[in-house]
Amino acid sequence: MTGLGLTKQEQGIVLFLTATLIVGVAVSLYKRFVGAEALPEVDPHYIREFRTRAQELRENPSLSPEREAQSASPQTGQSRARAVEAQKFLLDLNTATAEQLQGIPGIGPVLAGRIVEYRKQNGAFHAVSDLVDVKGIGAAKLEKIKPYVTIK
Repeated sequence: MTGLGLTKQEQGIVLFLTATLIVGVAVSLYKRFVGAEALPEVDPHYIREFRTRAQELRENPSLSPEREAQSASPQTGQSRARAVEAQKFLLDLNTATAEQLQGIPGIGPVLAGRIVEYRKQNGAFHAVSDLVDVKGIGAAKLEKIKPYVTIK
């Protein structure tokens, strides 16, 4: 760069700008080709349905998927249909985002972040009961969360 007539300070600035440009292009390419595959697309309609269902369950806990399934018998097709419908709203702990987890009663932004972080650091959950390994979730909290989550 000395042939271009640049001072040491100008050479440093040019080098910094070049390095910044290269990093920016690398990040852009990563997001385009790798980042898009890493995060599944979430249908906004599904999120609205989930939040609506979560609100219904908060207001009337007797509608929980577990109770629906228990009350369903071969004779009552309507109860079975409601149980199947309720199962559709269960969140998979291994794919749920922090935003989705916040729709569950008792899970706020901090706890949702801890669940996602735990999953990143330790890999997929093998059972819903693995949630007790997340800081802030004990046996009582787990029992409140269970009706809303699943492992697929």
